[in-house]
Amino acid sequence: MSRWPERRLAGALLLLPGVLLGWALLGWSGEARQRDALERRHAELLVRLERAVATRKAEVSENRWLEKRLLEAELSRQEGLRAITLLGDRIKRARKPPPKPVDQAVTQRQRELVQKLNAVLRRYGASWLRVHEVASRKGADLEKVRLVVLDQSGVIEGAFVADRCRLELDRKTGKVALRLEGVTKILGGVREKTERHVIEFEAADPRALELELGDALALKGEWPKPKRVELPKVDPETLALWRDRLDDLLSLVKGARFELGRLSSVGESAFWGVSIHGYTSTGVWERRFDAKKLEVWVDAAANTVELRLFDGSVAGEFGEVTFPARWYRYPLAGVAAVDADRVLTGYVKRVRRPKRG
Repeated sequence: MSRWPERRLAGALLLLPGVLLGWALLGWSGEARQRDALERRHAELLVRLERAVATRKAEVSENRWLEKRLLEAELSRQEGLRAITLLGDRIKRARKPPPKPVDQAVTQRQRELVQKLNAVLRRYGASWLRVHEVASRKGADLEKVRLVVLDQSGVIEGAFVADRCRLELDRKTGKVALRLEGVTKILGGVREKTERHVIEFEAADPRALELELGDALALKGEWPKPKRVELPKVDPETLALWRDRLDDLLSLVKGARFELGRLSSVGESAFWGVSIHGYTSTGVWERRFDAKKLEVWVDAAANTVELRLFDGSVAGEFGEVTFPARWYRYPLAGVAAVDADRVLTGYVKRVRRPKRG
């Protein structure tokens, strides 16, 4: 039997390790080449990345430099504009004439006028209105006026700003009108301009208002003719008795002395045609009351007594003042209600207080 197949198998077995080794060497060589290629590619990418980063840094640095230059240029431009503005202001001030010095006398007159007008408004029935500013006065016309409107608690709720304001009293009705021209009205936060606006109120004592303001008040119409009052007829003995009683009442006043000068009649719980002279505690004459009608009022709850004088005036060192249209009230200091009631034998008027609840 031939040995040839066995020899062929043995040869193949001898060749197999060499072939495997060759294949392994070929595979390792390929992997090495791939690794080298990858490393070269990685190195190239790193170089490109470094170049890109360097380029970006250069661009950022350049942008910052440009921004800085632009900011410096803008600041320089603003400084230039500011310098030009200041120079223009200096030129304007140099060309503008110097302001006129403030006339202290004019300022004082304006202040006194405002104070007087506000006192009149409070006294005669417009306490809700205040004069805030007046530039000047020509007769009954006020120039450049600012009026303030107050609510019931005294808080400002509006204003009127006018070029002119005329104070006018209607003698027939007793109403006062403030006639505004060139008006800016500010009420409830709303500003409204109008050519004319009128503010009216009823004066508490129109005649006294006329005397107090004089030529600062424009007058309209005539005073109503007074109604003739027929005095009650009283015999002389009764009138003398009432004179003594009224004198006794006046003698009770503390800190002053009063004497009844004239008494024309008595009736309807009142004294008619009365004059009373007042003196200081040392006997120096101080004042005189003249009234067509006098009432004595007692308030038992408050334990006070007062005189109410109608249609007349009070005169003294201060001059002569007409009574208000309603009446003139004069409290009798130190006089008890029960004493007044006793001296006048009940011939008094009593204050009636409403019941609560």
